[in-house]
Amino acid sequence: MTYLMLNVRQAISDELNSSVEFSSKLIALSLRFVPSDKLEAMTEQLASDLARVGNTRHLRIGMTTDPGFSGVETELPAPDQVPQWFVRLVHPEPITLVRVVQIGEGPEHIVIRADAGDEISESWREFRPLMLMLVVFGVVANALVFLVLGRSLRSLQSVSQAFQSIEEGDYETTVPLVGVSDVDVIVNRFNHMRDVLKQSKDETQSLAQRSLAIQEDERRRLAQELHDELGQSISAIKALAVAIRDHTPRCEPAIVDSANTVVDVSTEIYARVRGMMANLRPFILDELGLVSALQTMIDDWNSHHEECFCEFQVEGQFPDLADDTAINCYRIVQEALTNIARHASAERAAVVVRYTDGVEHGNGTVQINIDDDGIGFNLSNTPRGLGLVGINERVEVMQGKLALRTGPRDGTHFEITVPV
Repeated sequence: MTYLMLNVRQAISDELNSSVEFSSKLIALSLRFVPSDKLEAMTEQLASDLARVGNTRHLRIGMTTDPGFSGVETELPAPDQVPQWFVRLVHPEPITLVRVVQIGEGPEHIVIRADAGDEISESWREFRPLMLMLVVFGVVANALVFLVLGRSLRSLQSVSQAFQSIEEGDYETTVPLVGVSDVDVIVNRFNHMRDVLKQSKDETQSLAQRSLAIQEDERRRLAQELHDELGQSISAIKALAVAIRDHTPRCEPAIVDSANTVVDVSTEIYARVRGMMANLRPFILDELGLVSALQTMIDDWNSHHEECFCEFQVEGQFPDLADDTAINCYRIVQEALTNIARHASAERAAVVVRYTDGVEHGNGTVQINIDDDGIGFNLSNTPRGLGLVGINERVEVMQGKLALRTGPRDGTHFEITVPV
């Protein structure tokens, strides 16, 4: 638009300068052929003729006797039906549009001034449709750019939302192609990345599940060996000590005391072995199920932690859970209680387990809520220890969801939902 305005201004200036220059030279040339002694006599006749001719296209011709006349007008001409802003933008400098031709040696001068009105009107008539066309083109171009960019940006926004979904652990989101080549390259690469990440996650989850299964199998084997081998040996030692004590004459009290000591030590060792077996593999879990195993574990935890009492609540009728689901839920609660005892400095804790059947909600679920009133911690600044990592790993293996809320002086709150 600026380029067009400058061209229009230059064209008007060139046209008017050409007209003024040609007219002034033509009049000056005509006056040269008039004898000098007749110039004064013909001045009046010349003035009358010029008045009769009047204003021509682009030119205003007149006479003046003012020696200081410059011909510069302070007001710009305002052609009809032409906006004033257009006149101000394209009107040439007035002083360049004036020529003065002296008549002989007298005070009379012929003043030739260019009138830009007609030229500006013509330029406006030519410029207006072009300006409208440019405006329409600009609107259409902006609309097309808006549509294309809007379509591309919507696709990029869907890519951004897909990245957020992946950050939250959802690898099922796929971004559709939009038909814009550059954006589709990004979309294809994102979808490929999602497939690779999903495959990697599935492999990692499978390895973690296999690792936990091997770990639990090894614990079960060790617990069974402790029960079968070490337990029987301790029982045999205790039986021999009792036999020695019972068959020793009363005249040898030292032997009786030693036998009693062996019995007491055997009893204590056996109790410790049973505790180790319970930690390695709670046999009550296999015999009576998850709820009874959790109740026994929490009762034992309360007996060893007088500074903090843990409440236990069960909601719903629990079915027989799969072995891996039951042991993982048990280990999650066990790890959480261990963290409370080590780090929370809490006075009260609560474990709530809830079972929801699949009739109302579509799938059966086990929900575990673990809360304490301890000191809490800052999630963003505190690195996760092995306890939290282990809990999260077991939840992922069961394809469940873990929500953790905590803060300084706000306790810690776990909410775990596991599909059955």
